[in-house]
Formats: sequence, C-alpha cells, structure tokens
Amino acid sequence: MPEQDITGKSHWDNVYTDAPSDFGREWQPTGYADLCLEHMLMTHIEKTRPRTILEVGCGNSTWLPYLAKRTSARVAGIDYSEQGCELARNNLAASGVDGDIICGDIFQLNSQETGTFDFVYSLGLVEHFDSLETVIARLGQFVTPGGVLLSEVPNLLSIHGLMVYAYQPELLAKHKIVTVRQLVETYEKLQFHAIDSGAVGIFSMGIVAWGIEQRFPKLDPLILPLVRFGTKVTDRILRRGGCYRGVPLFAPFLYAVGKK
Repeated sequence: MPEQDITGKSHWDNVYTDAPSDFGREWQPTGYADLCLEHMLMTHIEKTRPRTILEVGCGNSTWLPYLAKRTSARVAGIDYSEQGCELARNNLAASGVDGDIICGDIFQLNSQETGTFDFVYSLGLVEHFDSLETVIARLGQFVTPGGVLLSEVPNLLSIHGLMVYAYQPELLAKHKIVTVRQLVETYEKLQFHAIDSGAVGIFSMGIVAWGIEQRFPKLDPLILPLVRFGTKVTDRILRRGGCYRGVPLFAPFLYAVGKK
C-alpha cells in the first residue's frame, strides 16, 4: 500500500468501540465547534448544490444523516474501521436516511468501485498521513469532474496544538501539522480550481481528545470537570457571538476547498 495512516487502524477501532452509539435521528450541531463545521460545510454545499455527497473517514459520522436531511443529496461514507462503519450505518438507519457506507482503505478502493461524487469532504483526515499531496490526490479521485473537494484539519500550529501537547503528546505525535498554506499549495499542485481556504472558529476546547492517551491519566478526575465547565461557558459565549471565521493563532480548524 503506498501510504499508511500514521495513527493506525487499531487506534480508530478502539476509538469507535468506545464511541456513543445513541445519537438518534434528531442530532443537531449545537456546540460551538460543530456549528463552526456546519457553517463551513453548508457554505460550500450551498454553492455546489450537489446531488451526491461523500465523507471520507466517516467513522461514526453524525454529519452524513444531518447533511442528507439539509440538502436532499444522496450521501455515502468511506472508512476502514469496521466498528466505525457499523456506527455510521446505525446513525443513518436511526435517522431514517438511505445512504451507503463503504468499508475499505482509500488507497485500495477506486472510483470504479465506489462511484464519484459531486461534493467530497473529510474532517480531520489528511493530517494523519505523511504525504499531504498523496492523500489529497487520492481523495480527488472520488470527485466527479466539476465537483468539489473540501479538506478540514485541526489547527495544531496554534494555542490548540499547545493544549494537545500538554495533555496528550503521544497522540499529537500521530498527527502532521498542516497549515492553510500547505493545503492551498497542494490543491494548486493537483490542479484544483476556484480554491477557497481559511481558519474556522474563534476557539474550542474540543480539539483535545480528552480522556485518550493522556500524559497524566491520574489527573483526569481533576482536569475533566474543569474542561466540561470551561467548554460550557465558552460555548455559550461563542454561540451568542455567532462568529464562525477565525484567525490562525486561535482558530480550532483550518480548511481548503477547490473544484476539480
């Protein structure tokens, strides 16, 4: 296989084994981080008006059923974790959405097997590979000519990266730090057109995967209640502000989007 997920399949299997499976049919993006992602996705989906949408690295996606209802597009997801695919199928079924979940490695699947899609997106995927160009080129193969590819990554060259380093340095080591400039240069090299990019959100404590591969697990009984309180307070303030664009030093997410 030409490229490996540096995080490893076993990591994702463990994450999805412990993930909640009861989102139900009424899931809505309510937290500030989710509202930021919704704004990013819907801004470009509304411009594209896709008939088909694909999430790559879908795992236990709540976005696929949500986007299916918001757009009436046919949705599909790809993941190589069997546990993640099962959760994704359950979320679609619980929401009454007819969609396709393809369980396989993106470097072994091809567009003849999966079909191509008008709008392809990934949320926190491409930073798990050594070669940004290789993985984005692979995602591009699932995009219909004239379709759109959106790639989102956590903003680790920021205050959020410092938080992750302080709490879980081993997990941080399984990520490549990706900047907006790197995303844009890669899109341009791969000849995507009409590129848009930027930082999303003002701040979010949710970038840290609290409770996973922590540096000092014995401190979690002290840390996690403070995190929950801090998240509740900051979410309330930021939701009221309704600002979903950000600046690189503080924004939780970065993205690039382009037309094939």
